[in-house]
Amino acid sequence: MAKTKPVLVPVQPTNNRYELDQCALYKVRSKKRLAQLLFTEISSLTALSQQSNNYKNFIIPGEACIFTGKATKSRKVQEPKRKLREVHQRILSLLSRIHTSEYAHAAIQGKSYRSNALAHVSADCIATYDLRKFYPSTSISLVYRFWVHQMKCSPDVAELLTKLTCYESGLPTGSPLSPLLSLLSNKLMLDEMYKLALVKELVFTCYIDDLTFSGKKIPLGLTAIVTRAALRFGHSLSIEKTRIFRKADVEKHVTGTVIRNGQIQAPHNRFKKARKIVEHMAHLDSFPIEKIKLAEKLAGVLSEAAFLDKRHSMQAITSRIKFQQLKDT
Repeated sequence: MAKTKPVLVPVQPTNNRYELDQCALYKVRSKKRLAQLLFTEISSLTALSQQSNNYKNFIIPGEACIFTGKATKSRKVQEPKRKLREVHQRILSLLSRIHTSEYAHAAIQGKSYRSNALAHVSADCIATYDLRKFYPSTSISLVYRFWVHQMKCSPDVAELLTKLTCYESGLPTGSPLSPLLSLLSNKLMLDEMYKLALVKELVFTCYIDDLTFSGKKIPLGLTAIVTRAALRFGHSLSIEKTRIFRKADVEKHVTGTVIRNGQIQAPHNRFKKARKIVEHMAHLDSFPIEKIKLAEKLAGVLSEAAFLDKRHSMQAITSRIKFQQLKDT
């Protein structure tokens, strides 16, 4: 019997919000109207669009966790200063009310890295990809294209919005707006990934810079296709983070979770970290402030584990109670 070719269906919205053309920022044709929507003056927006004066630049140094030994790389952060941050928050408030595509699981109310993994929980095989330096690589041209083509703003308004929301050549890493704006600005690329998944009979999701495909099998050449698609939009893959999990793999790692026996579970390193924290706390009776800080950290680790797997809910509750007791003494 001939194999039925999958039908390309439109990407459907998954929340109960309004369509993009109902957003207050849709078809803004004047800077005066934009300033009204952003609760400010045109002169203020012009001043805030001068990028170098309106960001705090700093580096979060890389370090190795004393409890797990896991090392993190240093990271450059561009954080908007107060007035610009308020504008970013207002834009985020307006954009966050529009429908988003079913494959998106970040920067959307009711979705998370857990829901991202849950979409792949029954798959035999999973492929995960990481987009390198995703925010800086979401170029000003992609952002401008979003404002002028998707939001239908006039060119001068789109240019001002691009200057307000970008830092140098791309999105700033420390803005609350960047997660959602990166999703919207990269929609053409992500829609292409979604359609590719349909053709290959796969499920596709994205969680910020993490792309995940799953199905009965991962087709040969998928990585090359995804790489070329990303390159067309100015992105590249972190090859060292590409993972292909086969049916025989007992554990499949997706966006900070582990899929094991068809269930979402917390990674082992969360519990390793929790055990090390408990051991460290046992030697801190004469240092109550440090013990309280560690108790708070332990409560956070176990709460995150419970978020992924409800079997750890009691541990999380107990750890929060102990933290509160230490804090109150």
